Amino acid sequence: MIKKKNSVNITTITRKIEVVPIIHVDAMDELDNISDKVELKKLRKKIDEDVKLKKNEIYKTIRFWKNLVYRAFNRGMTSLMGLTHITDYNILKDEHEKDFLFKLNNDPDGILNTSLQNVPYRVIVKDFPELPGYIKEAISNSVYSKYKQYRYDIQTGKASIPSFNKNQPIPFKARAIKNLRTENDDIVFDFLNNIKFKFDFGKDKSGNKLIIEKIISGEYKLGGSSFTDDGKKTFFNITVSYENKKIELYNEIVIGVDLGINIPVMIAVCKNGKMISTKSVGSRETFLDKRNSIIKARRRLQSDLTSAKSGHGIGRKLRIFNDFGSYERNWVKNQNHIFSKIIVETALTNKAATIKMEDLSGIGDKNKYLLQRWSYYELQQMVIYKAKQVGIEVILVNPKYTSQKCSECGHIHEDNRKTQSLMDCVSCGHVENADVNAAINISRAVKLKKEKEE
Repeated sequence: MIKKKNSVNITTITRKIEVVPIIHVDAMDELDNISDKVELKKLRKKIDEDVKLKKNEIYKTIRFWKNLVYRAFNRGMTSLMGLTHITDYNILKDEHEKDFLFKLNNDPDGILNTSLQNVPYRVIVKDFPELPGYIKEAISNSVYSKYKQYRYDIQTGKASIPSFNKNQPIPFKARAIKNLRTENDDIVFDFLNNIKFKFDFGKDKSGNKLIIEKIISGEYKLGGSSFTDDGKKTFFNITVSYENKKIELYNEIVIGVDLGINIPVMIAVCKNGKMISTKSVGSRETFLDKRNSIIKARRRLQSDLTSAKSGHGIGRKLRIFNDFGSYERNWVKNQNHIFSKIIVETALTNKAATIKMEDLSGIGDKNKYLLQRWSYYELQQMVIYKAKQVGIEVILVNPKYTSQKCSECGHIHEDNRKTQSLMDCVSCGHVENADVNAAINISRAVKLKKEKEE
């Protein structure tokens, strides 16, 4: 067997997790020593007041940082672009240019006696001393990265200097999170300015708690991250990286994936062109019934809104009506995430080096009914993205004849497809599930679709 080692070493992911400040006041230590109910009530009231005061101080600090951060971003970017403008273009008179550049390069506080990458940090440190160092470092790195991205387009007049608004997330270096640990049932950590937070995972459908636990154990590594605050809640946008386990993949094993209306996803695992196993994913009835129920409910509500008179109830109904579109879209997207994960995991389980799928980039022109009922293209893009992360190649093949070709003898005829679910070859008499037959043909296909068929 020809082995293909997984070449992907590091995977980076981000997670948005709510954090809540943990407040401790000295009076809390006295609770267990007081038995008098009146005194206990007074103490608890004092504790509540002190906690509220400290919490307000924390949010006041965060708001203060937030007001400085976007200004620091803009100041750092302006300094870089201004310096670029001076050094790249002859905008000074000859008699002044030499003296000007000499002062910039030799003044102890001059800006040109440091690397270009260090320019924004020097400026931010000088102009925004109130910001914590880990935040200033993160802003400087982000500014320089964006500067490199846009510099050429700005110099050639294709773009203007990027600007940053007040809602700019507050970045910080990974070192800003200290002593990440478990206390009772909570995961807590120490942050800047002696602020202590705990993670609030909620229902945790994304498995965020497990990710943080792997950071604590050392299996995952925390990277530079950021946080946002809307005045009510604070969210940390955590960046995490981890090393993928080395996986040996075999070029002889190929996964063929057929996307259809009868069975949403049919997977054929083939070795040297011969099918060794199949797997069906999803149910047409479940998927279409769910989407149709959403559409019908939305239409009923639309009818109610058409005949409804103004009043307190119409506003609520209108909000529900507007939410239906995003609810339907989110449900479909979630299904595609589930299906794409299963496809890639099936390939990994069977150590397949390749996943083959039909090129469906033009499906909207060919079958609008299917596109309305099932987001094939989105699913395909998710498979490509997830497969790339684990070193599996995805090949898009020409969809022509995959459903009409007999996977046993290779005979192509439109009459081979007797029904939506059955392939019955008119040449050799081979009978096969139509989706399995198509998936096998896809796994064997080698021609890439590079242009529309005539």
